[in-house]
Amino acid sequence: MIGLEYILEVFKTNANQLANDLEVSRYTIYDWLKERRKIPEKRLEQLSKHFKIPKHFFISKELKPSEKIEIQRVYIQQNASHEEYEDIFIDDEGNEHIVKRYYSPEQDLDRFLSEEQLIHQTLERVEKVVRHIEWQNDNLDLINDFLDIIESFNIRKRNMLSRTVNYLSYYTEDSVGFDTTMNDDLVKKFDEIYEMINKRK
Repeated sequence: MIGLEYILEVFKTNANQLANDLEVSRYTIYDWLKERRKIPEKRLEQLSKHFKIPKHFFISKELKPSEKIEIQRVYIQQNASHEEYEDIFIDDEGNEHIVKRYYSPEQDLDRFLSEEQLIHQTLERVEKVVRHIEWQNDNLDLINDFLDIIESFNIRKRNMLSRTVNYLSYYTEDSVGFDTTMNDDLVKKFDEIYEMINKRK
């Protein structure tokens, strides 16, 4: 199932309706669905704006699980209903105020799908890394070492692994951020270890 076909299914629409929306013939849509004809760039732009979904999703021959969830979330967000209710707000002086708030029954489903999407994105990244031909064996060994520590339920090992990963993510020359959970003394120790290991290359 190509991306366009899955999107039509999720959005509960069909080729005839899409043809009317884009002002093209239904045979053109069928040709796209059967891959007898490529979707022109102009039409990809239209599709993207119409569904509010990135262009590459429509021409993907096989959507990733995380991409399928992304499409589901877009549909839910666009079609979510909103219920109004009254709530009590207490200000700094202790005065009560009645305020109107809005709740979407679909927000719990969207939150669940968001968590599922993150899981699938992580799994997809792992698969991409382990299938990297040049470093396949090294990557597999490294990931399995990580999993052994995580699955061991050894709190000290897991904490050390977490600190080490945080250091490599935030404090080396590749630093792109700052982690406030590590104190200066700990960072200094990691710096020494980092320098020592790199001198052995």
